[in-house]
Amino acid sequence: MKTGLLLLLSFLIFSGARAQRMDSIKYAHGYLYFHTYGSGEPIIVLTGGPGANYQQLEEVAVNLGKKQHRAILLEQRGTGRSMPQPFNTSTINLRAAHSDLNLLLDHLKLKQAHFLGHSWGAMLAMSFATAYPARVKSLMLVDPGPFKLDRAVNETYSHNREARLNPQDRQALAEVSRKVRSPNATPADQELYYKWELIPVLYDRTQVDTLITKINKGALGPKMGGLMFQDLSKKGFDLSRKLLLFTKPIHIITGSQDPGAFVSYELKILLPKAHLHWIDKSGHFPMYEQPQQFYATLDKILNPKP
Repeated sequence: MKTGLLLLLSFLIFSGARAQRMDSIKYAHGYLYFHTYGSGEPIIVLTGGPGANYQQLEEVAVNLGKKQHRAILLEQRGTGRSMPQPFNTSTINLRAAHSDLNLLLDHLKLKQAHFLGHSWGAMLAMSFATAYPARVKSLMLVDPGPFKLDRAVNETYSHNREARLNPQDRQALAEVSRKVRSPNATPADQELYYKWELIPVLYDRTQVDTLITKINKGALGPKMGGLMFQDLSKKGFDLSRKLLLFTKPIHIITGSQDPGAFVSYELKILLPKAHLHWIDKSGHFPMYEQPQQFYATLDKILNPKP
């Protein structure tokens, strides 16, 4: 085992044909946890947020592991068990996130791997690929967040979300937003607020009570997200030119009705050779809204026919 890397915990959980292994890597500010599903071609799986718990994409990793792939699902720094000390801008930033991915690959003795990221996870995957292209075999970007953060992107996304709410919806959201900011906010208030935040990004709002159970597994850690966006805003986040230099395969899987789908379209314009896959009747979470379409698309990407 390499100096400075400590295997803190390793165990196997067998369930049918799959095996899960959870491990951790010691680094200067704590431990970085990750989960492995299946065996075969390695795929690093990155959740969104920033700040979503790894469990939000666990079902995706499990399915990849069942199909002769080795899915490695990271508990990103500042989420789940991967809590750094101190927990501030010195430990939560884009450079640190890159360092963690390099550390993970080194620990697994991988020169390179495929990367699958959802939302913020796709932003991180793109950023890492432009910084360390030799370590990325391909990118699979699921409803990616913007490759360039600016006022126009923020306004377009906000307008798209707002357009999905009628006046009564907006009034209800404003009311619950007021409640969650109160010192007397209850868990019920928090749950209702999260539900209203989720409704505009889903295709079928009548499914929110069913889908929220799965999506909320990856409940956001707001502190991590706040610190990461603080870093991105301070240093700027624009991958437009760097992505042009990345020559490996890029696949974009996007819900046709995601309010952020315009980002995928703009990414395709920037990178004509990228493959854009639309998931019909789906918003921001195609793996849960349209699982059959989503996994069929993923299977075609990972197992192309000659």
